[in-house]
Amino acid sequence: TDLSNKQHYPESPYGPNEVVELRATDIVCSRNSGISSRHPGNRIYDAFIQHYFKQYRATDKSDKKRLTRRIMGALEHDHQARFVKYRAEDENWRTLTASEKREKLSHALRIALDPTLRIRRKSVPWDGPGPRPRRRKMTSLPSLDASGGGGDTSSKATSP
Repeated sequence: TDLSNKQHYPESPYGPNEVVELRATDIVCSRNSGISSRHPGNRIYDAFIQHYFKQYRATDKSDKKRLTRRIMGALEHDHQARFVKYRAEDENWRTLTASEKREKLSHALRIALDPTLRIRRKSVPWDGPGPRPRRRKMTSLPSLDASGGGGDTSSKATSP
């Protein structure tokens, strides 16, 4: 994809924090690399990162934000990708805000330049009453139907 300075993409067609069904073209934002690395949309995203990280490195600081917006526009408009995150609280996939998307994309480009920049989340001591509430971990992606949308993820058997 050509991201010359003349090319301009309109604002994202997807609203922030919108509840959506997961599609094959979506970019799954997750700390669980096993889930996100297997998703087809993330493979396209990774290819973009590998293709553009040298251009990002060569770009001066004032133009990095413009470049990330162009890359984001190419992903969203040319590949119909949405940046989504699974929210365990309501058990839904939600789209990220524009600033969250830019932050994720910029971070991915910086990590491609220097893998030592990876930041690990530190454990915070629990001082609440009783045991620490457990976060529900997602161990696999919901299945996708042939149209690229989310299929039924329940494992219940249906009767004929």
